[in-house]
Amino acid sequence: MESSQIKLKDDIKSPESGEVMTDGAGRISLPLAMKVSEKLGLPYIPTAFQGRFGEAKGLWVVDRGAKDLEDWIELYKSQRKWERSTRPNGESDDPSHRTLEILKFSAPLRSADLNTQLLPILMHQAKSPNAMKNSITSLLKEGLKQEVEELERAMGTAQTFRGWVKATNSSTADRIKSGKVLFGGGFPIKLEEKLNLLLDAGFIPQELLFLKELARTAFTNKCDEIKARFNITVGKSTYAYMIPDFWDVLEENEVYLDLSSFKDSLTGFEGTYLNGSDILVARNPAHYASDIQKVKAVSKVELHGLKDVIVFSTKGEVSLASKLSGGDYDGDLAWVCWQADIVDNFANAGVPKMPDLVKQGFITKNSMTYDDLVQGSSDPTGLFLRKSFDFNLHQSLLGQCTKFKEKLLYNHKDLESRELVFMSTLLSSLVDLTKQGYIFTDKHFSKVKNYLNVGYLKEPLYEEDIVDPTSADILDHLAAVAHDTIEACKTNFENVIPNGSQYDDDLVKRYKWAEAQEDEQWKSLLAGLKEDLENLKADWKGKWAKDRGLEETKPNFAPIRDEFYERYQNILPCEDTMLSRCLLPSYVSPENSEWALLKASALFASYKKGHSVGKFVWHMAGIDLARLKAEQRGGIVPVVPQMYAMLKPDAKFVRQLGTDQHSPSFWDISDGGGGSEELEAFEDDD
Repeated sequence: MESSQIKLKDDIKSPESGEVMTDGAGRISLPLAMKVSEKLGLPYIPTAFQGRFGEAKGLWVVDRGAKDLEDWIELYKSQRKWERSTRPNGESDDPSHRTLEILKFSAPLRSADLNTQLLPILMHQAKSPNAMKNSITSLLKEGLKQEVEELERAMGTAQTFRGWVKATNSSTADRIKSGKVLFGGGFPIKLEEKLNLLLDAGFIPQELLFLKELARTAFTNKCDEIKARFNITVGKSTYAYMIPDFWDVLEENEVYLDLSSFKDSLTGFEGTYLNGSDILVARNPAHYASDIQKVKAVSKVELHGLKDVIVFSTKGEVSLASKLSGGDYDGDLAWVCWQADIVDNFANAGVPKMPDLVKQGFITKNSMTYDDLVQGSSDPTGLFLRKSFDFNLHQSLLGQCTKFKEKLLYNHKDLESRELVFMSTLLSSLVDLTKQGYIFTDKHFSKVKNYLNVGYLKEPLYEEDIVDPTSADILDHLAAVAHDTIEACKTNFENVIPNGSQYDDDLVKRYKWAEAQEDEQWKSLLAGLKEDLENLKADWKGKWAKDRGLEETKPNFAPIRDEFYERYQNILPCEDTMLSRCLLPSYVSPENSEWALLKASALFASYKKGHSVGKFVWHMAGIDLARLKAEQRGGIVPVVPQMYAMLKPDAKFVRQLGTDQHSPSFWDISDGGGGSEELEAFEDDD
């Protein structure tokens, strides 16, 4: 949003400690916020906007208490990333420096998943570790059960199943790259595209066994994914933007949280009143025992109207945001939890004394300025670019250090030990490696390991997919619970979708009609077609008999499939007759002809009803079988590949097909707390 009329409350002088306490945040006037909301097409005025204004980057909070009607925005020194050049009258030289760019904005909040990084902290600070373990286990079981039930409900109808495939198995990147759906032979390559094609054509998993088998694979894949990521949904928790108490009404360790609309995803309970309640707040990444804090949620009339954000007190020697792994207010999200059995069982830890890794030589800091770098150079731009590339091409060791810290924590449980505080400090530094000008190489990492001298560290069982329900480690325990729960759900799949038939009468109608014709041209044409197809099937069976069965994962599958598909495509009428010319006219490509449909119908009819129908027919003629099915189900809309690639199910439409009562969460297209999908392209590269 560009305007030369926006008044800057520029370089605000805060109280001495205020520059830290409000780091990265400022305020924006209500009239200006109304105009921004209108530009974004929002039906409400968010409490906070994250974005950039000229040289400033951060979060701007709507000041609803201000009496003036001007358009103004505050720029704190802590928000300014570079110095803006101005004309003598104080205005910027560049119009883009007077443009408010919005990255994200606050929105109605929803229940959140519990990040696994928080689990060791919750266990370490629990008053009763066993009770905390039981609470988390119950949440995991309930979350797994709910997600699998949603998947089962999605498979209830072809429409909801089609929507689930799109919502949870997006192949958009592949479609954009190729401009179409990729096929191998006569059938899509990717599992979700196979499902899309068959569902779009009118096949139903409950009626066609082949489609059910594909659905089972998708179901199993999704269950394994759920199991791997520990879906621990805490119904009474959420993620909210952290903002400072500009109004100075909150005491130390007090917060304010007003939810405009909230529905507990586990219990379905709507509404939340937290006045006087203890809650937990945290921020990701979380490493120290102090990275989760128990605070008190209070109600303050001065803060009414600040919805769907959490207001932190700015009082105290150390700000609450800083206690949460060094957070600030430029758009950081806090995990907020008011689940009583977790909150009541938690005790705060003090912020540890952190080692100075730069001073101790474990990290190198490059503090060189641009002027220092190019001084005396005849090619300052070229030198700057070379040095920039050299610095930014250093391999990041964040992943390796994270794994090392996880193994250290697995073997030495005390989060407040010297070794784990050291590693937590290192990881916090490596997250902002490039911002801080830090250099951390393999030599530095070796120095770290020599300094810690922790000896042999065994691998966590959960990392090696070893299930041990007797393990004392919380992640091992949850991995075992997730494994048992999900395996039971997989076993129950047969009850979700009953077995259909391998045969489909719709696919053979065209061939049966042709077979009933008494004309000699028809008889001759079908005899030749049947012989060619039987020979092709026999060769296919013989090819895979030597390789112990057909498996699409085998490296030689694709070349063999493509070889046979070419042979299948080359099966043409054996004689040039009036009938063959009608079925295969010169002005139509063979793959789109009536001959292609007849050939596909004949291939499917070559499998006897009540007998097994092999996958061969789908690999050769999947697209044509889909056309045959759609014809029988009233399909009338032709779509070219380039247009088909961009189509997707309408979530709102599916919700209104009578499934509202049990609408799965994957239909929830809101993005609570994040802003619109279109704005995600705005890159936060600072």
